[in-house]
Amino acid sequence: MSYNSRSWSCVVVMTSLLVLAGCEDQEARNELNKTKSQIETLKSELETLKKEQKEYVDNIDKAKSAIEGKINTRMDEIAKGVSDLDGKLAKSLVDSEHKTNEAFNQQMSSIRDNYDKRFKEFVDPVLPSIQKVKDEVASTRAELLGYMDKQLKELYPYAFQPKRMDPATPPQAPQ
Repeated sequence: MSYNSRSWSCVVVMTSLLVLAGCEDQEARNELNKTKSQIETLKSELETLKKEQKEYVDNIDKAKSAIEGKINTRMDEIAKGVSDLDGKLAKSLVDSEHKTNEAFNQQMSSIRDNYDKRFKEFVDPVLPSIQKVKDEVASTRAELLGYMDKQLKELYPYAFQPKRMDPATPPQAPQ
C-alpha cells in the first residue's frame, strides 16, 4: 500500500466513525454521560477512601508504636522492680542466715559452758580420789618392781640388770 491509499483508508474510517457517532441513540448518550459522571464520582470517592485508609494506617502505626513504647516502659519498670525484690530477698536471706549462725554459735557456746561447768562439778569431787588411786598405783608399782628385782637377783644373779641402757644388748655379768 502506498501513502495515498493509506490516507484514504484513514479518511474512510474516520468518516464512518463520525457517521456512527452521530447516529447514536440520544438515550444511550444520556446513559453514557450518567455512567461517566458516576464513574467520576466513584473515582473521587475512591481517592477519598484511599486517603482515609492511608490516614487510618498511619494512625494505627502511631498507636501501635505508642503502645509498644508504653509496654516496653512498663516491662522495664517491672524488670527493675523484680530485680530490686530479688536483691532485697537475697539480702534478707543473708541477714537471716547471719542471725541464725549467731544464734547457733551462742547456743553452742552456752551448751559448751554448761557442759564444762557440769563436768567440773563432777570431776572436782572425784579428782582427789583419782589422784589418790594414781599415787597408790605408782607406789604399788615401785614396790612390785623392787620385789621383782630382788627376786630376780636372788634367782638369776647373772641375768640381773636393773639399769640396762640399751634393751637390745645382752646382759652383763654381775659385779
